[in-house]
Amino acid sequence: MAGLLAAAGILALIMGVYIFIIIFRIMKFFNLPVRQKSIKIITAALTFTILCLSFNLKTHVLIYVMHFLAFTLAVDIIHLPVKYFCRNRKPSLLRILHGIRILCIIPTVLLIIVSTIAWFNMHRIIRTEYTVTSPKLLRDYKVLLISDMHWATIQDTKVFIKTIDKINSENADLIILDGDITDENTSKKEMLNVFKILGSLKAKYGIYYVYGNHDRQLYTSSPAFSREELDEAITENGIRILQDYAVLIDKDLVLAGREDFSMDRMEKRSSINEILEGFSRNSFIIVADHQPKDVSAVKKAGADLLLSGHTHAGQIFPAGRIMDAAGSFTYGKYTDGNFSVIVTSGIAGWGYSFRTERNCEYAVVNLIKQD
Repeated sequence: MAGLLAAAGILALIMGVYIFIIIFRIMKFFNLPVRQKSIKIITAALTFTILCLSFNLKTHVLIYVMHFLAFTLAVDIIHLPVKYFCRNRKPSLLRILHGIRILCIIPTVLLIIVSTIAWFNMHRIIRTEYTVTSPKLLRDYKVLLISDMHWATIQDTKVFIKTIDKINSENADLIILDGDITDENTSKKEMLNVFKILGSLKAKYGIYYVYGNHDRQLYTSSPAFSREELDEAITENGIRILQDYAVLIDKDLVLAGREDFSMDRMEKRSSINEILEGFSRNSFIIVADHQPKDVSAVKKAGADLLLSGHTHAGQIFPAGRIMDAAGSFTYGKYTDGNFSVIVTSGIAGWGYSFRTERNCEYAVVNLIKQD
């Protein structure tokens, strides 16, 4: 916690200095007496106000300010070589370029464009399809993967409701709800509503649920509902919870659901070998785990497919690229021999109604019998 606060403090300091410089430059451009104490006080007050608004986590100001500062910094850097190569051009051209830079015209236009794209990405759900083949399968199966809904907090609920008919038209054999369907900002009424809606989805072998790190509202001191109320809402709507438990879906298909990795510090979750004890490795084994963790252990245990979410594919650029560079299972399909990992970007987002990494999606996983 101390490290997080220190990082936030450093970020606020860097942002504050740069915001002050930008405001100071604008005032100087309009020939205001920037050396006067009153102007300096006004500049500092504006800077402090922007910082306070930015670090109010109940608003989206931080994400917009950070993008604006990033675009402004890029323009400042590009300005240096442009100024050098244009030094012998008409003074009027230099004044125009100088004004465009100081008044932050390009960063403002870029922020409007990116914000529009980010809002659109968060309010549109696409269909993503994967194929996994295996000689263990006696027939083909269609599995639907839905994760990270964060119901009624980030994405307008109408967006998902409009997708229900499309999901039901898939005629899925199996639907897996892979965690974080609710979070700390979901009310009890909203929680009850979302599981009623999800219970209306159609799948031949049913709907299965694994917990994410947010579902049980672990990160708030005032949860809107209890664990018991959450469990009851899920099961009353015909959804089966798999909490360190595995079931035989058909004679050639096993589905195991893991307790979320975040609970391992509080309530030790079972090992994957314990969960799969008694199940034949000749069957095709799917493991649903909200976070793509313990991947090597899942493979060694004889599972064939790990289905996860949690990462949101980074959600905001360049988070996903950084996660990829760090070797994380961030998004998409990863294959190692006969073992596959599929990580969905989630059907919504978290924190901010802003997505510049990938799309909101539900994933269709086709399990194909290999002759």
